[in-house]
Amino acid sequence: MKKQFSLTRAALSTGGCAESKFLSVSLLAWLILVLLPGLVVHAAGPPLLTSIVVIPTNVSLTVGQTRLFVAIGKDQYNNDYPISNALWTTSGGGTLAPGGISCAYLPTETGKHLIQCEEDGTSVKGAATITTRATKITAITLDPPTVSFQGHTTTVYSLQYCDNLRMAAWSNVPESNSKRGSNRPMSLSASNTPPAQARFFRLISCSDSSSSSKWTLFVNGTIYIDADRSVSNLLVRDGVVVGIDVNPDNYRHAELVDLNGAVAYPGFNDSHVHLISMAVAGSILVPTGGETNPTKIAAIVGARCQEVAKGTPVMAHGFVLQDYDKDWGIEDLESLDAATGPDCPVMIADQLGHSYIVNSAAMRLSKLDASTPDPPGGKIVKHNGQPTGMLRETAGAIVGNIAIFPRVQDIAVKPWATALMKKWASMGYTSIVELMGGPMGRTMRTELCRELEYEDSLALRIYYAYTFFSLDDIEGYRSAGMDTELVHFSGLKLFVDGAAGQGGAWTSWTNTQGNQGLNAVTTDDAYGEKYNIFRILEKSEELDLDMHYHVGGDKAIEAVLSAIEAVKATNGHLRGRHTLYHLGLITDDQIARMKELGSSVIAGVQPSLHWEFQRQQTEYYYGEHAKGSYPYKKMRDAGITLAFSTDFASNTEKLCWPTEIMRVALTGGGNPNNQPLTMRDMIEGFTVGGFGTTREADAGKLHIGYKADIVVYEKDLYLVPPEELSQDNPRVLSTWVGGRRITP
Repeated sequence: MKKQFSLTRAALSTGGCAESKFLSVSLLAWLILVLLPGLVVHAAGPPLLTSIVVIPTNVSLTVGQTRLFVAIGKDQYNNDYPISNALWTTSGGGTLAPGGISCAYLPTETGKHLIQCEEDGTSVKGAATITTRATKITAITLDPPTVSFQGHTTTVYSLQYCDNLRMAAWSNVPESNSKRGSNRPMSLSASNTPPAQARFFRLISCSDSSSSSKWTLFVNGTIYIDADRSVSNLLVRDGVVVGIDVNPDNYRHAELVDLNGAVAYPGFNDSHVHLISMAVAGSILVPTGGETNPTKIAAIVGARCQEVAKGTPVMAHGFVLQDYDKDWGIEDLESLDAATGPDCPVMIADQLGHSYIVNSAAMRLSKLDASTPDPPGGKIVKHNGQPTGMLRETAGAIVGNIAIFPRVQDIAVKPWATALMKKWASMGYTSIVELMGGPMGRTMRTELCRELEYEDSLALRIYYAYTFFSLDDIEGYRSAGMDTELVHFSGLKLFVDGAAGQGGAWTSWTNTQGNQGLNAVTTDDAYGEKYNIFRILEKSEELDLDMHYHVGGDKAIEAVLSAIEAVKATNGHLRGRHTLYHLGLITDDQIARMKELGSSVIAGVQPSLHWEFQRQQTEYYYGEHAKGSYPYKKMRDAGITLAFSTDFASNTEKLCWPTEIMRVALTGGGNPNNQPLTMRDMIEGFTVGGFGTTREADAGKLHIGYKADIVVYEKDLYLVPPEELSQDNPRVLSTWVGGRRITP
């Protein structure tokens, strides 16, 4: 019998099940090659490497858009077989960054090319086809922008374009395309093929450059340009605020947006979320209807494994246990294996996404067995020396990075990513800080986000972080591609400790389970230099990178603050921004030290997750220490910048709405130990606070010169009683990104 939280199950049967219902949308998962049974003994002899499959097998990219490829070896029976010495080559068109069985490809020219992997010293090889298209022209600039003409005067213009990757170049327009003569306005167009060299062309009588600009005037409502000040109208030109409280008669050429008495705010930023990770998982996820019992979930997963092709990965989500080390054993693994079979790799994530149940097929593909050591910050649960299939925290990446996520193609992920981002936009968000990974592994899909932007289908600005685990992979972000208008690199994510909701927070005292949690880094070289937090921060500051830390326990917070203080003392300043997420068991002294470190150190907090959804778990694992945990008001009163976020999918979809988070934060979540915040705190934390975790200097307000990212509500948030706030009150009427309407 599995021990579970009855209240958590009850919560899931109400608000909590919304997430599972959303994820139950039926979409096609990627099906890899059919595998023949691997347990049959053939007369041909022992298994040998006979072929290699490179995935994705066929992909379309744009110049400058990096893609990661993975090679999977096959034996003569079509079963997976390890590749010992992968040698990567390409027919041209780009550069390679190989790393074992994976390889990043950066296209530098258009055309169709091959990327190939072979087992070095053999003739066994496999290839994938890459079609590289040109970048898309998104803006054209003429110099000079205006000119006065008399008669048939000839003027020489230079033409510059910007593509979807923000690359600028001079246009190659031949003389034969020159326009002469008329005084009527002209429209210019250019080929989608980037020019090879600069050239000038002649124009006579072009319209003034302002006519090609997009002017928008928001009127007839209340418009908060920050958390304190409101104006009556807002003028936007080409996605940027250029005027407030203007005279509308002076801008009759502008498109009018009538707010009809509604209230607008700077667009909200969700500063810690895993939408891409959930899109990758969602494409192979089995709907479980909110079930939290892992044995019942295993049966549901087993039924799906009988439906899919052999070798296809299958995931599920949502199980809850009290003791993750004891309440899943060898006999449970045997039952899971019987249900799923030998050829269907399975990973079942718990409700928080910090512990995972995997079957023997997944462990076999990942080469995880009784001899595999625990990774720092993780645990391979073993009974009598044998793995039970329960993987805690960073141990999940052993399987996720090999047997699960690399086998999922973008074509399966794309509809899920699109739907999740549209959902977040409908909630009132205009931007997110996307972590693209977790303890279960990386889910980097930056190229997919750029593809959505290229297709004008991206509903949010995305600031993504690269999850790393040690100094060995700290520079892996370099293969993530270039920034675009809507997709930006936002630093590194480091797991310092485990989830407090499972007793994983790294504390200086013993929790109710008799341990001090899990730590993925150390303050010395006990795990080796590559896991020393001081050395990690020295390197991140040298690289001028922002950092995002998962820290729940006081000892984890202490390790990070000490390292930040040390590098600041050595260098005299901080180059990067340092955001500490969760901060559940922070001490008063640590709050004071965070403040002393200045505005470069930010508190990333999730009131609805920790004050409401995970409250019972916190009390269970930390007893008296849970009282006064997650002291957001103390941090705010100390002058620390708060950045509010959802941490979906650890949180439920319902509790991810900004207004639901506001309700919890303004009421204390019904817990007398929590000190409520104010609506001003909330609006500031969802705007300038959220962008404080990035280096975006022109977002989070609607001041002149700032990006016109806007959320419109039917009512003034300041006037709604806190206990009446909900996902439906007040309703989100529209969101705008760069002056472009996104929802509805």
